[in-house]
Amino acid sequence: HFVHCRSVLSKRLVLAGGLTGLGFETVKFIAANGGGCIAILSRKIPSKEKQEEMKDLQLKYEGSKIVSVQCDITLTSDVEEAFQIIVKLFEGCPIKGVFQSAVVLHDGRLEVLKFADFQRVLSPKVAGTLNLHRATRGQQLDYFVCYSSVTSFLGNSTQANYAARKY
Repeated sequence: HFVHCRSVLSKRLVLAGGLTGLGFETVKFIAANGGGCIAILSRKIPSKEKQEEMKDLQLKYEGSKIVSVQCDITLTSDVEEAFQIIVKLFEGCPIKGVFQSAVVLHDGRLEVLKFADFQRVLSPKVAGTLNLHRATRGQQLDYFVCYSSVTSFLGNSTQANYAARKY
């Protein structure tokens, strides 16, 4: 089914990692401040509770259309497919912004972490950001926001791999 975007902004915004934490807070902020067509990219299908929250936001803030597209942003093919779906869902609305808040945590003290532990945590930010950039290269974006964490500066003894991905 198609979602016709008739908001004040008449723009599409893409949020990677938008179902939880800071990502969903961003969805709420956007909906409350003019809305638009918001596409949330997530590896997981939203829970029934999250689907209800998304529906409630659309009802509360007229002009907001919020959809979730299942996508692993570390996989180029997933991102390409997700953007094809978004273009079809929000026909006629240009993509004007990307928010990258995807995160994977794997706590462990530095001396016990393996290279694969770093890869698992770094991939959503590094490969994910590159894939989102490639998917939006032809767009006239107003912004491309990559969220970071104070952990990279303050530290956490069991999140060395998480802090490393922030540099």
